[in-house]
Amino acid sequence: MDIKNGKEKEIIEASGKVFSEYGFHGAKMQKIADVANVGKGTIYEYFSSKNQLFEEMIKYFIISYIDSLEDVINESDNLEDTLLEITKFHGLFIRKHIDMWNNLMGNQVDISDDMKKEICAIREKLLNTVSRLIRKYKDKGDIRNIDEKAFVISLFGSLNLFYAEGIGMEKKKIDDIDPKPLIDILINGIK
Repeated sequence: MDIKNGKEKEIIEASGKVFSEYGFHGAKMQKIADVANVGKGTIYEYFSSKNQLFEEMIKYFIISYIDSLEDVINESDNLEDTLLEITKFHGLFIRKHIDMWNNLMGNQVDISDDMKKEICAIREKLLNTVSRLIRKYKDKGDIRNIDEKAFVISLFGSLNLFYAEGIGMEKKKIDDIDPKPLIDILINGIK
């Protein structure tokens, strides 16, 4: 996704806050404009509808997640440390956006077929990003020959449940959730 300028980004980030608090149906364009500190008409210079803004917001946050995840992956030379950093990063991301997720899950929001296709493409980018990490360690002989895609799906499925349990169900603070046991299980499964 191409964010054309700072104003568009500000509107998208403001919409994230408003959609988090009010859900899709309860969010009003005027409230988004107020949070973004722009006129309501300015929003329509960038987005034709609330649905389009909503979809662009979803893409923005997912792509921001993947870009930041790539930084985490590129900063480490040790698989276990990298997986721990990915886990911590994922937990922080969930903590930051859990209200949006919970609010949106409770509201039925129709997304366009084009958006569904874009989400699939973005998902592939995520799979490829982490698969490159796994290939790197397979090539070095640090882990056995495994299906990279299956590992990535297992990793993120486990992370989502792990943090949903800790943050959502047990109401723990992010610093009180220790991801090391989860990573130990995953590492032992691929060595």
